[in-house]
Amino acid sequence: MLKQFNLLMILSVSVFLSGCAADSGNTKLAKTNNEQINSAFVKGKTTQAEVKEAFGEPNDTD
Repeated sequence: MLKQFNLLMILSVSVFLSGCAADSGNTKLAKTNNEQINSAFVKGKTTQAEVKEAFGEPNDTD
């Protein structure tokens, strides 16, 4: 019983920590500088889908 509990705790912590490690959306964009953005995208040509593919879904929009 104790071994099962320990295994469950290890799995739970692993899942929790792996979720926190994923970079996407605003977090990934915050780590990108203007030169990288300007070289990757062309104003008036790059689509929203291409931006989302590169940086993931935004955390928030307004």
